[in-house]
Amino acid sequence: MQLAELDRTPHLLSVAEYMSLAIEERTELLGGMIYDVSPRDEPHRYAVRKLIQILAPGIPAGCILSCQNPVAVSGRHGRDAA
Repeated sequence: MQLAELDRTPHLLSVAEYMSLAIEERTELLGGMIYDVSPRDEPHRYAVRKLIQILAPGIPAGCILSCQNPVAVSGRHGRDAA
């Protein structure tokens, strides 16, 4: 079989498909594609703390600031998004 004969069409995953996978590495699903995520080292933790410090005062009452937690946006990545 020659390379030109292979089906090179990527399969984009739904949120449900991604969540059913047993992936041990830190990854995230963006636009149906799986990406590796860098470790949460000290520079990362520092940047997150500073961003929270800057952004938190502008969050309206009744809203929740959620950092470093998974999120699925309705209508953004297909029918399986929350």
